[in-house]
Amino acid sequence: MSHPARSTLEPPDSEPSPGKARGRRSGQYKHGMFGHPLYGTWNLIRHRCENPGHRDYRYYGGSGIRLCERWHDVAAFVNDIEAGIGPRPEGQYPSGRPMYTLDRIDNNGHYSCGHCGECTRNGWTANSRWATKSEQGVNRRRSSANTSGYRGVSWRRKESCWTAYIKVGGRRKYLGRFNDPVEAARAYNAAALEAWGEGVWLNPIPDAAEPPAA
Repeated sequence: MSHPARSTLEPPDSEPSPGKARGRRSGQYKHGMFGHPLYGTWNLIRHRCENPGHRDYRYYGGSGIRLCERWHDVAAFVNDIEAGIGPRPEGQYPSGRPMYTLDRIDNNGHYSCGHCGECTRNGWTANSRWATKSEQGVNRRRSSANTSGYRGVSWRRKESCWTAYIKVGGRRKYLGRFNDPVEAARAYNAAALEAWGEGVWLNPIPDAAEPPAA
């Protein structure tokens, strides 16, 4: 009787219990990183990207998001994160969960270190930062229902114009009406920078659409 192959992924525990950690260190898994604060983050990312049975797989691996080859090694992942963006900032929600979690700067990009062979071949840059839940909400993918091609920009049929808006602190802020969606996208970008600062996701503006230098 044949048996299905066992997954090579470790269970997606957010924080492994001491009993589990001791058992695996002396048995199947030898990386010795179970006690590190970033171990749970790394293991969750692997499941999201590579385990079709994970509840979030469709948003990650199922949408083409990958974990670069170097970061399959948890020790390399920990080293790169701590050297590149530092340890997790302090802060907790009332529930006790950390306020800052790992976020991809480009939400359409991969979990990439930016310097391994796979990243170099494919032009993947380092794509990680620490961000709060609200900051990550700003970084969500553009809705498939958005026909403008830009976040925060929509067409108003009755007025035959493009409008720009942004949602800050749960409130939707109107930014104006525009004849050109690119101008509306610029208005969104300016408002996003004012609200959240450098590092926030911005609408990519084509070079040909950039205003001429003064």
